[in-house]
Amino acid sequence: MACSVQPSIHSTSSTTKPSSSEITISRSLTEDFVHISIQPSQDEKLSSCNTCCVVDTSGSMSDAAEIQNDKNENSGNTNLWDDLRTGLEHLSKQQDSIKSISALFLLTDGCPTKIPSDGHLVSLEKLKKNLNFLCAINTFGFGYILDSKLLEDIAMLGNSGSYAFIPDGSSVGTIFVNAISTLLTTAATNVQIIYCF
Repeated sequence: MACSVQPSIHSTSSTTKPSSSEITISRSLTEDFVHISIQPSQDEKLSSCNTCCVVDTSGSMSDAAEIQNDKNENSGNTNLWDDLRTGLEHLSKQQDSIKSISALFLLTDGCPTKIPSDGHLVSLEKLKKNLNFLCAINTFGFGYILDSKLLEDIAMLGNSGSYAFIPDGSSVGTIFVNAISTLLTTAATNVQIIYCF
């Protein structure tokens, strides 16, 4: 799950006026699916905002597939690296043109079964240098068969993202609402402060 959000930030040379806005984020759980809705207040002046939550090139997330989701079979594989690499490549191609805060949300329900030859962290470090990606990587582990340390390390190496443990389906919506809220309220990332004496 990759997200890209462009917040509106206004300032003047003399003063910066604080402003606030109210965004309603709600979730509902129906038929084992979590639906997340983000709604700004009706009278609020909207800035341009792009949110891309799922990149589905296979068509597997269509309405027909969602209805028949109970027919999916578990192959027993978790190719964490391929999903991570694909998401970062996609986001990094567009990071210069998007001009927004980007984040990759990586959800897994198992330990990786396919591991890159250099390991996940060394491979991620190489990919980070090669792509120069600026997005944060946020990882989410669902269930109890996880490598939580690896997920936390990936998040930290991924521009200080975060890791969240999701014990069961009852907390999926809350955790994703919190993650999206954090992303929507982020004004800047990869900030460098230079002190001049």
